[in-house]
Amino acid sequence: MTITNHTNIPLSVAAWLADDTYDHNSDPYTISATQLIRPLKEIVLNRTLVVDREMDLTALIASKMGTAAHDGIEDTWRNRAGKALQRLGYPEKIWSNIQINPETPSTHPDWIDIYLEKRGSKKLDNGWTISGKFDFVAEGNLEDFKTKKVWAWIFATQDDYQEFILQGSIYRWLHPEIITGDHIAIDYLFTDWKPLEAKNKKDYPSNPIIQKKFKLMSMVEIENWLINRVNLIDKYTGQKQTDIPDCTPVELWQDDPVFKYYRDPTKTLKSTKNFTDLGAANARLASEGKGIVKTFKGLVKKCNYCSAQSVCKQREAIQLAGNLKQL
Repeated sequence: MTITNHTNIPLSVAAWLADDTYDHNSDPYTISATQLIRPLKEIVLNRTLVVDREMDLTALIASKMGTAAHDGIEDTWRNRAGKALQRLGYPEKIWSNIQINPETPSTHPDWIDIYLEKRGSKKLDNGWTISGKFDFVAEGNLEDFKTKKVWAWIFATQDDYQEFILQGSIYRWLHPEIITGDHIAIDYLFTDWKPLEAKNKKDYPSNPIIQKKFKLMSMVEIENWLINRVNLIDKYTGQKQTDIPDCTPVELWQDDPVFKYYRDPTKTLKSTKNFTDLGAANARLASEGKGIVKTFKGLVKKCNYCSAQSVCKQREAIQLAGNLKQL
């Protein structure tokens, strides 16, 4: 990967942004939980083709902020948890009995097990190894920290939540002796939260940090999903790009299409009325007896963040059609 600095970020900060602390694994048949929940096409193209990636430092800012938050939380629990919990009013019998990353789950009734940033791996019968490193587990309950913009909360869909469920379910499958709860708690840390907006907007998050829980898949369900997923990767690795299934609108983070009715076909700078359903737009056209309906496909956002964007023909077609959202 080529890292660029087109905006002249000072070297003091640029070095921090360019620093890669992720624990990569070069084994082609080892894949992480976070990689597995990416679109199938992205996974396969990265395995099949030489991806020429160029990334500007500005594109790394959000992920580095997230990493900084993770590192800060981990540092507190490892080194200063007692003092922090005292400041929060917890008694000594709580903070003095915390065990950080014990080798085996504690058996003493007073001890409180907390696990941080622990990576695990497990091999499937078909030769693939699944790996994953969770954020935080306290007394068997899994938490994951997400630094997000407020819009990610407001416009979240069931598909977004399914990614959290898959990721958490993989972690429990990897660490069943540590993760004994059947939910994952997502801790949203909003980077652009505004108190005035929270007070005046109905769907706006009420606090700058909010937790939302999701029920995990059963161990049988997630193992079947993993086997099917890596089998699909095997099936399409080495195939022509046209034979690899395209990313779906959901995977593309594609907006819903808009159908615009114009009463006067010669004046299309501003529509008379917008519709989310083509039938409704055509019904308006029929009732007016004149005009036109134009279809505007939803803009695609995911391609801008895809690790295989430089070689993906689907992205190229989306861009040529004018449906790629400009950053």
